[in-house]
Amino acid sequence: MFEARRLHTYLYNACIAHRRFEWRKNKRSVDYFEQQNFLPAFKKEWSEFAQLHSQALQATVKRVDLAHNSFFQGLRKLPKFKSIRDYSGWTYSSRSGWKTNSNGKNGSVTLNDLGVTLKMRGQAKSWGQLTTLTIVYRPSKNQWFASFTCKNPYFPLVWRVSTK
Repeated sequence: MFEARRLHTYLYNACIAHRRFEWRKNKRSVDYFEQQNFLPAFKKEWSEFAQLHSQALQATVKRVDLAHNSFFQGLRKLPKFKSIRDYSGWTYSSRSGWKTNSNGKNGSVTLNDLGVTLKMRGQAKSWGQLTTLTIVYRPSKNQWFASFTCKNPYFPLVWRVSTK
């Protein structure tokens, strides 16, 4: 999981470098779709990225795009390169790439691309259709956390569970 976090950090920094290069050299903006379309060639060129799920990589590219859009709207500073220490984790944007085995209390989550099954502990306040999964590492606690976003017919919520 540390290796996956490192690779997502590299992709994040590569997307920022690509945007900066294109602006400085060609005075041209790069958008999300252009960078997303580069991902298959990127995975071919850099074989270590082939193990990561495509939608997780797309979510990392989307994170860069959201950071740049926030900058252009005057909400944040220009996105900077991140070290592995400052990069918290990655997101699986749909139900592909991961699978849960739970009824709302405890259980496990399997990350298909990494071949890892993690035990979950905790309980959802309300159970609904799971839509996204975010994997986060907290160095201060030396723990991994999984944050599930649920689609509930009555109200949306985020179910956070810690993994060990």
